[in-house]
Amino acid sequence: MNHTFEEVYKTLHAIYDKHWRKYRENPDSKQMCCMWPTDDPPDVLEDTEPLLDIEEAFDISIDEDAAIELYDMMLDEATKRIMEFMAREKVSQKPEVRREKASLSGTNLCYICDNSLSIDRIQM
Repeated sequence: MNHTFEEVYKTLHAIYDKHWRKYRENPDSKQMCCMWPTDDPPDVLEDTEPLLDIEEAFDISIDEDAAIELYDMMLDEATKRIMEFMAREKVSQKPEVRREKASLSGTNLCYICDNSLSIDRIQM
């Protein structure tokens, strides 16, 4: 499923709203860093609640280097970057191989594999 910029931004903004409000010292500046305490930022961003929420919402994985990049972005920049992550992960995901026996005729065993037909010869 393709997501529009507006959809991704809206979801990211909801996550941002949830987290920046926890830190009274942070202004509502639409900077990603405001989802963490800016007076005492975490040493490691990976596996923090805001990042886990982003990964879950967009079904992506974000390593520490990418997390640091996102931390320094405005929401609109981060939205574009998240969309890049989503596109990259969609391409890199291997299709699920689902093998179902479709028919058995003679020595040909037919399988339906991800909308394509595979015929395997078996010895009887």
